[in-house]
Amino acid sequence: MSYSMGNEVNSLKSLKKNNKSSILRLLYDNGAMSRLELAKETGLTTASITVLVKDLMACGAIIESGSVQRNKSGRREVLLDINYKELRVANITIESDKIYFSICNRYETLLEKTFDSSAIQEADPLNPAEDDILGNHWSTQYKIRCIGIGIIGKVDTEKGILIDSRGLFPPNFPLKKVLSMQYPYPIIITNNVRAQAYSIITSELNDFLYVKHGPKLGGAIVSNGRIVRGSGNEAGEIGQTQVRNIQEKVTLGDYVSEKRIRKRYELETSKDLEAEEIYKLFTTDKVAYAIIRDCLKQISDTVVNIGFIIDPAKIVLSGGLFIYDDIFQEICDLIKDAGYLKPVIRPANSDKLKFLSSGIVALKFCLFGLIKPEAEDSFGPENEENSEESNDSIPS
Repeated sequence: MSYSMGNEVNSLKSLKKNNKSSILRLLYDNGAMSRLELAKETGLTTASITVLVKDLMACGAIIESGSVQRNKSGRREVLLDINYKELRVANITIESDKIYFSICNRYETLLEKTFDSSAIQEADPLNPAEDDILGNHWSTQYKIRCIGIGIIGKVDTEKGILIDSRGLFPPNFPLKKVLSMQYPYPIIITNNVRAQAYSIITSELNDFLYVKHGPKLGGAIVSNGRIVRGSGNEAGEIGQTQVRNIQEKVTLGDYVSEKRIRKRYELETSKDLEAEEIYKLFTTDKVAYAIIRDCLKQISDTVVNIGFIIDPAKIVLSGGLFIYDDIFQEICDLIKDAGYLKPVIRPANSDKLKFLSSGIVALKFCLFGLIKPEAEDSFGPENEENSEESNDSIPS
């Protein structure tokens, strides 16, 4: 049997990288922990943890964040946490009507800008203007680590190709390749709704049906911390289901779209209001109530049917209609009245996800060494031999 020192070195590097990722995952899911707690959870010795923590602190990935005394007679244990303030990423969420751009970390945005989707056609990725969404002045100013892009339609995340972006880009557009000519950072591109679902996955929330409203309706299925893709990469597309019991043939996404809600309200009242203005009238305006409740009934019927089929631990509703407490409570009641009793929740930062979600996916790439966040595997380090990871990414 031949023996290769090179293979052993690579194996040790891979093991070290995986151990670092394990530490970062624990801190990501649980918040600040001591070295002793990390050793207990990972099964590593405290000496190994000390070495790994030293490396992670040296590259700015984690910091000491206080101390805690576990018992009256024991020593105070220093707590460690991810250094989110220094782990900045660019978030670009591209929907049919708007582009939501931000510089963010896991919890907050440092810069927010909203563009009309027409900015895509106006932008020149090879010669960007300073105030253009593709201008790279923000990337150097904020010292970002990664760029996360969530876009409507069907995406090949591994290759960074937009298979079908609903007319925003040509079919099979190689967006990652184009942007890589301008930016020296890892670029993660995925479907915008799946990006939102990815962004809220934790050890406690890892099995759910995710439903996002605004400007249309989208969905994703998360099982055991993984996105369920289906044979054609279309699993969870709740907006493509057909609305029943009406004369016209229309998808649920079109039926409950903000554009259609506005149009229905204008036909009834001759008032051209923004969707958000109509939502605020839910409890005080009979027309607004009737239109919104009709949409909620269609959504809840479909959610209940899917829920009974796939049996998720929770239903997560986000964005658009669901941001408003009275409307959210109404759909919760409709779901319960239909006999579906699993918990229905909203993400804590539902109204901010369009400015955070794609960035958080990129942040997970940065922390855990992701290459394919929409592939079969859940979040975790890739095999060293196949990694295309940037030198700036943290686990090494």
